Amino acid sequence: MSAVEGSQKVDKSSLQSPFSMSGDVRPTRMDEEGHADSANDEITKRSKTAEATLNRRFLNAVQQPDAAEVRSLLTTGAVRTNVADTTDVKSFPIHWAACSDQNGSHLEVMEVLLTVGNADADVKNTKSQTPAMLAAANGNLGVLQILFATGADMRLQSTQGFTVVHFAAQNGHTLLLDFFRRCCHLALDDIDKDGRTPLHWAAYNGHRRTAEWLIDYGGCDVLASDDEQCLPIHWAALQGNMRMVHMLVMHGNAVKQLTAKECNGMTAQKLAAEKATRMDLPRKKKHYERLGNELKKLEKQSWRYKCLGEKLPNWGCMGGAAGYFFWALALVEWSISYYLYYSDNMLGLTGHRSLTTIVFFIGSLWQIGSWLLTVGGDPGFILEKKSGAISSKHKPAAAWNVLKQQYHDALKDKACTALSLDESDGIVRPLRSKHCAVSGRTVLRFDHFCPWMNNCIGRNNYIWFVSFLTATCFLSMSWVILGCTYLRVSQPLNSSLWQCVKGDPWRACWYMHYGVYLLYSILLCQQHFYLIAVNLTTNEQINKNRYDYLKDSTGMYHNPFNQGALKNFLDFFRMSEPTALPPRQILPHADDSHV
Repeated sequence: MSAVEGSQKVDKSSLQSPFSMSGDVRPTRMDEEGHADSANDEITKRSKTAEATLNRRFLNAVQQPDAAEVRSLLTTGAVRTNVADTTDVKSFPIHWAACSDQNGSHLEVMEVLLTVGNADADVKNTKSQTPAMLAAANGNLGVLQILFATGADMRLQSTQGFTVVHFAAQNGHTLLLDFFRRCCHLALDDIDKDGRTPLHWAAYNGHRRTAEWLIDYGGCDVLASDDEQCLPIHWAALQGNMRMVHMLVMHGNAVKQLTAKECNGMTAQKLAAEKATRMDLPRKKKHYERLGNELKKLEKQSWRYKCLGEKLPNWGCMGGAAGYFFWALALVEWSISYYLYYSDNMLGLTGHRSLTTIVFFIGSLWQIGSWLLTVGGDPGFILEKKSGAISSKHKPAAAWNVLKQQYHDALKDKACTALSLDESDGIVRPLRSKHCAVSGRTVLRFDHFCPWMNNCIGRNNYIWFVSFLTATCFLSMSWVILGCTYLRVSQPLNSSLWQCVKGDPWRACWYMHYGVYLLYSILLCQQHFYLIAVNLTTNEQINKNRYDYLKDSTGMYHNPFNQGALKNFLDFFRMSEPTALPPRQILPHADDSHV
């Protein structure tokens, strides 16, 4: 066969389709020898192009997501689920569904891939990442529940030795960690190929609440060292995270953590000081220097930890020892004020101010009573502090116990509740409640944590807190008036108030500093009266963009609790707002019939 004959092309008009030749066109011997390979190559090329187009269409349907399109393509057999994409990672459609899910957007697609397409739930990409690992990294509980129900192996590891637990801890998904612990029965202290536990990664990435949960509930050891002999506190110091360092030290073994040395013989303090020398930006350099100095100070105080059970005490005002300082300050204020009032005949010299005197006496009793009820009262804790059971104050017990039961059900099927899940208390949070990071407990209708009261402000004591602020307004105003009156009457030779102030400056300063309390309490009263009028909490006002129940169907802000100022104030005084509890019976999800 000549070269010229072999180079001739097939007439494309003689072909009926890219895949088959017309029966009326008979290839000659020359065609069979010279053109058959060329035609077959073109047919194969077109076939691959069509297949690639279908695969792209299939992958786009998975990503969008379009469950109907995915189901149609799989049912007709046009595509397969075991075809990877064209990226270097070579991810499969089930990987894309697992990592793309947002609030359940891809759950139906995931179900179709597993049931209709018989996708492999444990398939790995080139990084040895399974769909479960990607779902754990993105916090997709619903996807993990589906994968676990279809038999996915949650104990598989990536090339770096990461499990689903590591991925969840690295990204701060504490709820997923509780799902792995309760439903999958996974250990939360497994190590990767470098010997690092999930606690190491949570500390390194700055997820303080996740790290604290791993210590309190996950059984992770703060003294666990990796292959470089680094503890979690070393990684927190390298990241310059002082709050993480304090949290780790407060959870025990403070001396051992502060004095532990990594493979180069450096403590956490030395690591922070050494990194400060490598910082170019002055702001970061100063930050690491401050961290190093703080750690050095903690090391010098190590003898105290041995006396206090190896734990760093909380000296702060938010739930710590300094919070009781405000209590002591209140007692000192009252003691000095009443001593001044009853000494030097102040009562007699200011008695002609009868209305102000009455306001002073009533305001004093009112303020002290409201303070005691706010400080010593239960703000609305759902669980008992020691036992962790539902508080006996909540009746009926059956309606409240569903909070725990529904939490366990939600870990198996997220669709059974629309309420938030509290992985620390192991309950479904009623509407408007919140887990207080300071007290570590969930509070009904949480408003805020008040350092002056050293207590949470919630459904049960909010009225007494507002009552305390109102009483402080009247008491401070009356005290300023009585103080000015006493200065004028006790110094009749001075013609002006300013001369009276210079005549007795210490007593005058004591009277006048109540003017600061008056201004501060008026501002707080104004704020909380507004919140009462619109039926919002301080927490909801600050974080209104975070709560779906404060949004309408278009995603705009909408307050469904506002019934008008008059009705809102009546409900406030009667403390009659009901708690939104979930239903007692968990009904099956209507869309699960085809799974």
